[in-house]
Amino acid sequence: MNTRNRWFATAMIGAALFAAGCAPEQPDADDAVAPGPGAPVTAASPAATDGSVATEAGSERQSKNTAERIEDMLEADATLKGFDLDAEEEDNRVVLKGEVKTAAQKTLAEDIARQQAGTATVVSEIRVDD
Repeated sequence: MNTRNRWFATAMIGAALFAAGCAPEQPDADDAVAPGPGAPVTAASPAATDGSVATEAGSERQSKNTAERIEDMLEADATLKGFDLDAEEEDNRVVLKGEVKTAAQKTLAEDIARQQAGTATVVSEIRVDD
């Protein structure tokens, strides 16, 4: 083998080893992490330990604590951040309570709650402080 071929073979082996070392580590089955809230769940996904149920591919995970998730989303929204808005879950309903300054803020809070509520009905008792 001439020098050029030897150099090429060495470069290819080095590139292959480098690429193998740069590949993201694949988690073991014991290290598997459940998808976060709102992530699609496939039928092959492991059952969650928080009381939620894995359903058909593409459907959203139904959380046991929908009200808490809604409150987190309301607090995370820049427009609603300063308001004391609460969500309470009862009999497949989520009741929103609190006070906002404008009708647009009330509508925004209701829309966020509906996006997170899944099959639960959203009932708004949010007041607009004129």
